[in-house]
Amino acid sequence: PERMYTPLTRGEYDSIAAYTTYQPETESQTLSFTMAQAELFQLAGGAAGFAATAELGRQSYSLNPDPLALEYYYTSWKDSDGEGSRNRWALAGELRMPLLDTLNLSLAGRYDQYRFAGRDPGKFTWSTGVEWRPLESLLMRGSYGTAFRAPDLHYVFAGPGNDETSVADYYRCATEEPDESIDDCSYSDEGIIRSREGNRDLSPETSTSWTVGAVWSPTSWLDFTLDWYDIDMRDQVEDLRVSTVMLNELDCRTGALPADSAVCVDTLARITRMPDGSLYGVYVNPINVARESTDGLDFSANLRWETGIGTWGLIGSYTWVHSHEIQVYPDEPVVDMFAVNSGYDIPRNKASLLLS
Repeated sequence: PERMYTPLTRGEYDSIAAYTTYQPETESQTLSFTMAQAELFQLAGGAAGFAATAELGRQSYSLNPDPLALEYYYTSWKDSDGEGSRNRWALAGELRMPLLDTLNLSLAGRYDQYRFAGRDPGKFTWSTGVEWRPLESLLMRGSYGTAFRAPDLHYVFAGPGNDETSVADYYRCATEEPDESIDDCSYSDEGIIRSREGNRDLSPETSTSWTVGAVWSPTSWLDFTLDWYDIDMRDQVEDLRVSTVMLNELDCRTGALPADSAVCVDTLARITRMPDGSLYGVYVNPINVARESTDGLDFSANLRWETGIGTWGLIGSYTWVHSHEIQVYPDEPVVDMFAVNSGYDIPRNKASLLLS
């Protein structure tokens, strides 16, 4: 006890401690050409405007970690290195057309192509929007669009690394202690080595979205906005969770999912067990989520007033999420991310108030 409460000397501390220093570098270059014509042709509501853009770009990064962090110097923790680059080019155009004095229509299109990891994914995306002002104080609006996004570089080029974590061994709990709840099971908190590496086979993320709403300005110092949004995202990139792997193993080994399904073949290859059946490690990496979708309501109020010491503003905003669902694998059921025990913890309501 006396030794336990005796502080270490500086020399003793230095003998068991080390500083790890990273020197990361990132670069981004973009060359763009833009052409704009504000009066391309005349319509009933005025002149149509057009703009076009051509872009060339390159991005690269290198983590340059401390070499000691890439080996088992810091106990069983080993970080991952990462280095890579990508090139891209894009062509885009947008046309805004005042069809009537109270009606505007916009159309836009864009093509992007990336080159990285021996691949060259590309995609054409487009969007359209309409604005209608039936009253001077009221604007009705709507939009629809598609989107395309290449995966972040470190999701692609991250090197192998690992750390320690814990996870419930759902399979052993179900088969060896079936009468116990997962919290009371002897295998509910198994220590494991979690291994992670980038994924060079990641696909780009894509999405479609639409909105409909209105802006009401009853006076020059007050306006309100109300919009409904709906977003459907495909192939979204996120790290596979260890708990998800273990839950999938339970379903695969007990027959809830077919053993030859894509999710089962992938899951069982990720888990390492000792000869006695105990967990040793789980391998995870970034994956393309099959699908994620959300919809909800955005509301805001903007109040402005002049005083002797300046212009004041009070902005309030509120978002209510109607639904948020995710499907990690194509042959898995859709998960309601608001459901109890869904494994997700996201807010349904968000609000903010800003005084300036």
